[in-house]
Amino acid sequence: MKTRWQGTWLLDHRMRWLLMALGATFVMLLFARPWLSNQLVGLGYEMERLRQSHNDVSSLHRALRVEAESLNAVARIEQIAVQQLHMKSAHPRQRIYIPVRVNEARPHMENR
Repeated sequence: MKTRWQGTWLLDHRMRWLLMALGATFVMLLFARPWLSNQLVGLGYEMERLRQSHNDVSSLHRALRVEAESLNAVARIEQIAVQQLHMKSAHPRQRIYIPVRVNEARPHMENR
């Protein structure tokens, strides 16, 4: 037969474990909140870095497209000159070729 004190001790023992478990959960939440906040800030910085990288790549892509279109523009200019302006192509003796080195022609591309 249990006495009154034996049941109380068992109840107190269970209550201690419950309070310890609740306290441990509370402490874990206290440490988790700043860690999650720190992770969120770090992800924000990484997103900004990736956005800047994307803008740089997009800018380079636009510049390369303009360059590619300008290389094709010579043929288009010649086509307009012949068809609409009724001009003729120059004879080989009328042409002047200027030697150009690749590094001198495009010094901004040298470092890439």
